[in-house]
Amino acid sequence: MNSKTKNIIAVSGFCIALFLCYRFAVSNTLNYRSTYRSLKKEVTLFRDIPEQLAVLTRKEAYYDSLQHSFRIAETSFQNNLLRAVNSAAGTYGFKVIDFNEPHRFKADNLQKNSYSLTVEGSFMSLLKLLHHLEQETKFGEIIHCSLEKKKDYKTRQARLQAQIIIQHME
Repeated sequence: MNSKTKNIIAVSGFCIALFLCYRFAVSNTLNYRSTYRSLKKEVTLFRDIPEQLAVLTRKEAYYDSLQHSFRIAETSFQNNLLRAVNSAAGTYGFKVIDFNEPHRFKADNLQKNSYSLTVEGSFMSLLKLLHHLEQETKFGEIIHCSLEKKKDYKTRQARLQAQIIIQHME
């Protein structure tokens, strides 16, 4: 055997040894490393779950408080409006005389509902009601309010009645 053949056998043996080392050791190490990295990412995701749960709980509490502050329930819009007017009647000292069915019409691809109600009380209580309906309860905009002074001839007292129309768009 001459030196050229020995060198060829040595180089080919070295290449075969490198291939076997890669096949049985290095490739497994690289696979384990990629598995380790993916598991490490999952661990960080699982560590973030309590924080995400806390954030979602805070969001739920916030939305529940909004629902409670705007007095939105599972009932109809008309019932919610009537409930708000009745609670304001107890607070501001006026009487609800009439609450009519809503007038529904469609304009500009929007469903518009107009709710008409008649209340009786002092000027300040009616003014507080108007402010309460438009600013605090967010039921819609007040598109019409007419005040009329009526005299009761039996008791000889004057009363102030307000005809209010609230428009809500869906």
